[in-house]
Amino acid sequence: MKSNRLLGIVLWGVGLAVECLLLLCLARTYSAAVWVTFGFTLFAFISQLALWLYVWRKPLNAEDNFLHMPLFTLSLRYMILQVIPCLLFAFWQTSARIAVLVNAAIAVVMWVLLILSMIAKGHIEKVDGRQKNHHKEL
Repeated sequence: MKSNRLLGIVLWGVGLAVECLLLLCLARTYSAAVWVTFGFTLFAFISQLALWLYVWRKPLNAEDNFLHMPLFTLSLRYMILQVIPCLLFAFWQTSARIAVLVNAAIAVVMWVLLILSMIAKGHIEKVDGRQKNHHKEL
């Protein structure tokens, strides 16, 4: 399990480096939109690392790994989805207001989905516990 954590953190670092390089190397000029997108990219990656470390605070068994899979999938999609505004605002000059709106919309939608995923996990665990307690051997 420790190797999975280490691999996840290494891949997180590579992903952050790639997105930052994409944004900062492809941008013609460093406008306010580029810096806003850079900030939201850092927020996306750092918040997801904090979420992963929160989930990994205790060793996970096979059942926990299965129940956390939607959370990790959404988390990974959020970080990959952040590539789109990086490319958009690196190539096209736009106002900082539009950059904030686009990045904030992505962040809000993804965090709502992540929170709903955590709520669903809790509900599934509660229902599963009730089923295990009422199971009768034949």
